[in-house]
Amino acid sequence: MRIENIRNAVGRLGWNGVVFSAGTSGDANYLLISAFITLLIAIASLIVVALEQMRERRRSLAVLSANGVPRSTLARALLWQTSIPVTVVVVVATVAGLALAAVLLTATGRPVDIDWATVALLGSAALGSVLLVTVLTLPALWQATSTTALREV
Repeated sequence: MRIENIRNAVGRLGWNGVVFSAGTSGDANYLLISAFITLLIAIASLIVVALEQMRERRRSLAVLSANGVPRSTLARALLWQTSIPVTVVVVVATVAGLALAAVLLTATGRPVDIDWATVALLGSAALGSVLLVTVLTLPALWQATSTTALREV
């Protein structure tokens, strides 16, 4: 039965009847919203991990800074510490997700049609989150590399 026939049959009920169909454009919106929420959770956890690393390495960062290592070098090291694992995870998750989607779509007899723009958008948002986390943890890095950090620990 087609969705239009169902809507016409339910339409006689007035406002009491509502018909939803699977595969509408609203599904894509829900997927994007859930991906965005997941990305926010991942960003929050990356910030917590980066701040915890700062706390654990406070003394060694202060010693490096006191011995003349520029703060910009330490900031780049922080960026690399965060970006390499996230890049590996994004690549593996993208390949696994696309492979799983292709298998499931093939198994159900549907055509494999991948929205590359969405894949690129979500992948670049995940990789851009690394830059955001690095920028948000820079104040903690500056505080950890101060000379007072040598005396506190």
